[in-house]
Amino acid sequence: MSFYADPLVAFDIMPPLQFKDLAKYKEIAWKQTFVNHFQFPITYQVVDRRIHAEDEIAFAHGFLRVEGVSKKGEAMEMWMRNTTCLQRIGERWKISHGHNSIPIETDTMKGMSNLELVLLVH
Repeated sequence: MSFYADPLVAFDIMPPLQFKDLAKYKEIAWKQTFVNHFQFPITYQVVDRRIHAEDEIAFAHGFLRVEGVSKKGEAMEMWMRNTTCLQRIGERWKISHGHNSIPIETDTMKGMSNLELVLLVH
C-alpha cells in the first residue's frame, strides 16, 4: 500500500462506490476482496498503458487483465479498464486516485467480467 497517497480517492469494482480512506481501501478492496476470496498468486497484466506526466502530476490509462484461482478452486479471469492519477509527493510518485471498472450489459445492467480485449491498430 506504500505506493498510494493518503488521503486517496478510489473507484473500484467492489462496493462502496467511493473510497476516501486508505485504511478502508486496504481492508475492503485488498483484504476482504482478494485475500479472503482468492489463492495467491494473482496475476495482473497491464496492457495498452498510456501515460502523461508533468512536473507534479501524472495520469495513466489502459487495461488490466486479472487472473487467479478462488479459494473454492474456481478459475477467475477478467479484463478491467483502469485509470490511475499520481502526484509527486517529495521525491516519490504516489497514486492519489484510481478507477477500475468493467462494462455493463445494457439489457440486464450486470457487469461483464468475461469480455476479451481486442486492440485496434490506428
